[in-house]
This record gives sequence, structure tokens and C-alpha cells, in this order.
Amino acid sequence: YFFFIQDILAANGLIPFLHHLWCWAIVDVQLLNVILLPLTTLTAKHRKGCVSVCSTVLPSANSFVVQTPDQQRPLSNLLSYVLRLITKATLSSVVNNSTSSKNQTIEIAFDIIQNCSTEIEGRSIVYKSNFYQIFIDHFERVSRDINRYDRRFLDVIINITFFNDGQTSILKNAEMFAILIRIAHSSSSSVLQRQALLILRNLAFSSTHKARIVSESKYVPTIMSHVVSKTSDTAYIGLTALWALIVDAQKGKVAVRSSNVLPALFDVKTQQRNKENLLCYHAVSNVIQILTED
Repeated sequence: YFFFIQDILAANGLIPFLHHLWCWAIVDVQLLNVILLPLTTLTAKHRKGCVSVCSTVLPSANSFVVQTPDQQRPLSNLLSYVLRLITKATLSSVVNNSTSSKNQTIEIAFDIIQNCSTEIEGRSIVYKSNFYQIFIDHFERVSRDINRYDRRFLDVIINITFFNDGQTSILKNAEMFAILIRIAHSSSSSVLQRQALLILRNLAFSSTHKARIVSESKYVPTIMSHVVSKTSDTAYIGLTALWALIVDAQKGKVAVRSSNVLPALFDVKTQQRNKENLLCYHAVSNVIQILTED
């Protein structure tokens, strides 16, 4: 029933109507939030809704769109406008003022971007935007306090890296790749570590970029730090990352072997067997089997 309602809304001009209201919404935060909320609902696990947000073109009314000085280039779809809400300046102002009504705007904007990133139309718009640079700027400091938007950025990247084009886009960006490894390895938040680990696991499934992955010297040690952890959940994610990296991939297998991980993997196998954790036990057994094959 919910999806039926989404279909009706997507097919009956809701998106163009909201698009026409945008020029007023960007100067009225409350109106902006009212517009963004139905977009969140419309794009939730709904391809038609996502595509409509990504493809709706404002007609000749482009001349009436109010633009700030940094918005000189006309944007032709609603998702591009939503992405424009995520900037270094707005993130900083909201973090410094947690009571600001703009906080809700940023949260909803992330919801829409996360929803649309499951569709190629949405990911293509993200690639063409400066979202990745905003991500880098957000995480660029090695020593920094964790804030509410760390998780939201990583949620979007998790969705993007479920797809081959998304994996490629991340691996071509050396700064982002390095930041993700750093978060997975040394973030003080176990939640952020797990999110970054999921992304690194997704990247390992890229059939065309395994050489790029293993060329990063910190990748395998970071994965192994979670494999040998006491948390079965992160250990399993790390093991699936290793498996994805080495299965049917000679370069990956050689790189992991050269990291001298087998002794640690045998220890993990014994520990998981003693815990009767069959999921991790079979996962580590599969990795060991592949690594010890001729």
C-alpha cells in the first residue's frame, strides 16, 4: 500500500510542484523542511520516486531561482539542489548551534541523498557534485571531535559502494580511500569504525580494482585488526572483506599472503570454534583454504 501511494505521488506532479517552490524555500527554512519531508518519503526504497527527484527539470522558471554567489551554475534537478544544502559552512554552523532549525534541514537532506544513492541516476548526480570534496573537508583533521554528521556521510558512502560504479568512484579518490581506512582503523567511535569497515568490505568486491586496493599498505592490516577483534560482528565483516579480496584474484591472494596473516587467522579459527560461532568459523576457514591453495 505504501509503495502504491509513492507511485501515485511520483506520477501526479508532486515533484515538479515542489521544484517550483524551491526558490521561496531556500530563503525560508521552515518551508524548506516542509518540502524536503515528502521527498524523503517519496524516495525511500522507491525507484520511481528517486528517478523523478533526479530528473525533474524546472522549465523556463530557471531565471526566477534565487542563487547565492556560489551557485552561479544553474542546476537542473531537485537532487542537485538538495546536495547544495550540504556544505562545509552549513555543517559547521549547525554543529556549533545544535538548536538551529537548520539541523533538521541537513538531516532530511542526508536522508534524500542516501535514498537516491541506491539508483544510478542519483549516484551520477553525486559524482558530478562536490559531495566527495565536502566529505574530505569534513574528515580532513586527524584529531577532531566526533559530530552528528560523521555517521550520515558514511551512510551515503555505504550505499554508493554497493555498486561497481560507486566502488570505482571511491577508489579513484585517494584522499577519500585514505580517510576511510583511517576511520576504520582508529576512530574513537565503534559505530564509525564499523561503518567504514563495511565500506572497505564493499570495495573489496570490486573485480577491476583489487590491485589498487592491495597497493594501499594500510588496507590489509586495518581489516585484520577487526578480524582478530573480540566482536564477532566486525570480525565477520573483516573476514568477508578478506574473502572478497582474494577469491579468484591472484594479486589479492599474493598481497594478503605476504602480509603474514595466516598465523593470526589460524588463531581466530580456533577461537571461533571454541565459541561455537559457526558463521565466523566457516568464514575464516574459507579464507584460510583459499590462501593455502597452490
